Amino acid sequence: MLFILSTNSQKPNEDKQKIIRRHVMLGKNKGKARPSKRQTPIVSCISESVGPHGNPVVALSLVADMYRSFIPARVGSDCSCSELVADVEPGTFGDIMKFAAVAPKILFPLAVLIGFEPQDRDWCEGLTYDAAYLHATIFSVEVLVDNIMVRRHQDVNKNATRHLLKSVQLLREKLLENEDVFASDSTMRVILVLAITAYYLWDHATAKKHMKALRQIVDLRGGLATFKAKKILLTLLKCDLCISLHTGVKPIFFNDPFLEPYMPYPEKEVLAIGQSPEFLRHLQMQDGFLRDVHHDLAASWLVLQRFCSLSNLAAQSNGVLPTQLHVQTMASVMYRLLDLNHFQARSVDEMIRLGILALTHHIFLQYQHLKLPYSHFQSRLERSLVNLQLFENANPELTLWTLMVAAISVPNMAEDAWLLESLRTLVQICKITSWRDLRGLMKAMIWIDVVHDKPAKDMYARVVSDYTPIKANSRLANDVGSALTE
Repeated sequence: MLFILSTNSQKPNEDKQKIIRRHVMLGKNKGKARPSKRQTPIVSCISESVGPHGNPVVALSLVADMYRSFIPARVGSDCSCSELVADVEPGTFGDIMKFAAVAPKILFPLAVLIGFEPQDRDWCEGLTYDAAYLHATIFSVEVLVDNIMVRRHQDVNKNATRHLLKSVQLLREKLLENEDVFASDSTMRVILVLAITAYYLWDHATAKKHMKALRQIVDLRGGLATFKAKKILLTLLKCDLCISLHTGVKPIFFNDPFLEPYMPYPEKEVLAIGQSPEFLRHLQMQDGFLRDVHHDLAASWLVLQRFCSLSNLAAQSNGVLPTQLHVQTMASVMYRLLDLNHFQARSVDEMIRLGILALTHHIFLQYQHLKLPYSHFQSRLERSLVNLQLFENANPELTLWTLMVAAISVPNMAEDAWLLESLRTLVQICKITSWRDLRGLMKAMIWIDVVHDKPAKDMYARVVSDYTPIKANSRLANDVGSALTE
């Protein structure tokens, strides 16, 4: 090591000054990128082309980038700066908001395509001023997480029970103090959360009591047509349909067409579906298997087919569909099909009805990863599809679509050996040799890519795994083959 001696009267020479400077700067310039001496040319958003009036043409993408650079990125959510109305730990509230932000995308894929109205944002803001709603929401999230992570259907942890009791207590006190809030949106939100949570817990008796209370509130407010907040209406009808579909009881709403007519199909200018018999007959001619089915089945099929096409288009273009379209499509189709329960158990009409119900259940109602016990709807679906005589009159492509929809819509059915065997047979009959072939056939029927592609692809992999051609003397192959050749 070199030592440099220096006094006040004698300055180091030039060589020693360089040594000192180099020693001082050791490690100072590491990891730093030197600026380029070449100047980056300024990119102009004005192209060399000229418009019709002699003005230069501006590239729209460059202009958008220029303006976007001035907009700071969003930090937090709508409720990040909210002041809690109840004595809840900040960490618990933070976990609730994180879960609420990601849950719809994970559990309900179609939620990303719903464009909720501004008045629907009160669902989040209500957590800041409605203590009963806050405790009910925490209770619901605790139950949902337990159901998904621990697979408990009827057990409620102590923390969730505490929030449930607190929510009911606060709601009762609020109603006793002020009767005017009985039919308010805030009261409906609390009861809706409790009804949905009872459904998660498979407590149908409690869920039905909550739905009857909601029915009374709706009647006091003048009926469903008076609701401006579409999210409340959507959640209300979803809960009603879930309970009816899985228990076999009549729904609370639209259970008598004479007293409460069905919700009309979406507007003609939205879905291009008319109400006139001539228009419907013209569309039926385009789909051969719809010619001989019940007219409500044909209309529901066509409405859903168009809705799925619009959903696929919205997903591809990063757009959203209006909430009203979701509400009208779901309610107009599902309530009609639930009432069409007079078909023979093993008829083609019943197969189509249950297939459409399974599809709409998967699109509008079912939460992914939420496994529920064996239901009335699953029992009805199995009785209709398990009989091999069904293949005698049904279109094989339609039957394949129905079985695939049943397999991905009712998770418990995917484990049934008869279903896998039937799918293998129909894959052979329809000459399906790849997932691309199957997807093309499904999309020609009724299909939403973001909802159905992944589970259907996984199911197809199971069907073709360890695949061996069905022998000629196989009972299943013989029954199906002879039925199709007659």
